[in-house]
Amino acid sequence: MTPVNGDTRAPAIEQAIRMLLNTFIVTNSQDASALRKCAMEARYNYFPIVIHRFSRPRLIIPDHSLPQTNYTTAQSLLHSDNPTIFNVLVDVGRAERQVLVEDYNRGRAVAFD
Repeated sequence: MTPVNGDTRAPAIEQAIRMLLNTFIVTNSQDASALRKCAMEARYNYFPIVIHRFSRPRLIIPDHSLPQTNYTTAQSLLHSDNPTIFNVLVDVGRAERQVLVEDYNRGRAVAFD
């Protein structure tokens, strides 16, 4: 997962998906338990885990599910060849709904107007 070609909005994208940047993705609860056990042995106690089927195909997001605005979304600036990572960004991080704006006032106007 990388921002498209050094886009200057990388800090905003990082903020939008911050909770997922250090998340482990596993395919089932047994794998999650095994990962937690390994982490406990390494004294690495807190880390997020997302359980997601790796066999699930890449999501296709219909236009009517995207924000109806001219602003760029975080998802449109991210590139991942891995369908699981893309799907987690959408399912958990809602990257397709994270609209990037220039400043707080414009963001407030987009959110509430």
